[in-house]
Amino acid sequence: PIGFRFIGCDYTVDWGDGSAPENFTNNTTASHDFSWSGCGSSTLTSRNYRQALVVVTPTSPGGVFTTVHLMQYPHPSVPASTISNSGMLDLECSSPGSAFPAIGSSTTAVLRHPFLEHVKFRSSFTSGSWAYAFAQCRSLQSVEGLELSQTTNTTGLFLGCVSLETAPAFDTSLVTTMSSMFNTCWALVDVPTYDYSSVTMLDGMFNSCTRLVSIGVMNTSAALTIAQSAFNGCAALRSFGGFSNTANLTNISTCFNGCVNLITVPDMNLPKVTTVQGTFSGCASLITAPAMTFSSLLVTMASCFDGCTSLRTLPAYNTASVQNFSSTLNNCRTLVT
Repeated sequence: PIGFRFIGCDYTVDWGDGSAPENFTNNTTASHDFSWSGCGSSTLTSRNYRQALVVVTPTSPGGVFTTVHLMQYPHPSVPASTISNSGMLDLECSSPGSAFPAIGSSTTAVLRHPFLEHVKFRSSFTSGSWAYAFAQCRSLQSVEGLELSQTTNTTGLFLGCVSLETAPAFDTSLVTTMSSMFNTCWALVDVPTYDYSSVTMLDGMFNSCTRLVSIGVMNTSAALTIAQSAFNGCAALRSFGGFSNTANLTNISTCFNGCVNLITVPDMNLPKVTTVQGTFSGCASLITAPAMTFSSLLVTMASCFDGCTSLRTLPAYNTASVQNFSSTLNNCRTLVT
């Protein structure tokens, strides 16, 4: 079964299984039951699915959808208390001026579209925030035509998209928050050069992207304040081009925690950082620690280089104001200077 609701105008649904198209009044729920026999054998996929191409259009020419709900209004046969998931494999959208249909979920308890593999946009959508738009779409492999030039928030945009190997390119010039944008994208290997010039928060952006090998220079500006756990658990990361501006960064704790293959990190000017707790913890391949310029605002370096078993060289840091050195150099067995 499938159910959804379109708002803005009356709409017509062709269910794609040979049944007659149905008309629905604006802001009412459309629902349909599919059968194996109703979907032709020619649609059989290699994963043993039979498919139906569902097409939704305004009933009258010139009609415009303002809002689309793909999961909030499930099929009537599904109890209201049940978390329902769609069997959608592909989604293609074209509705200029409407809000993007919510398909993601910020919690692992709700996997709205666990089979969705491909999304294609044929027009832009109006939305200041795309937070969690594709989150927990665990089969998602590609997104085409993503247009986010007016977007300011991409928090959790692809969080939990564990099958996504290549991140889509899109305009991020106005984005201020990228927290957890690719968090737990285990298969991610290719990331385009995004514009980070307006970003203030990068916390957890690539957290647990375990196949990510390299990231170029991130053109951050003085707007950047938070980079906590940005690359936490990126076990395959070997190369990082650095942040171009860290003048107002206050928190870089656990930023590279668990990056066991990371060899070098560019020097950083960190006059406003208050904590570097666990920043390089577990960076077992790091040989030379980066030069970092601190001020009297720095209060903790706990576990900063804990487990850096290959570390040989440590620059002289300004640590006059540091109050917590707990496990700062724990297990740095090869440290010479």
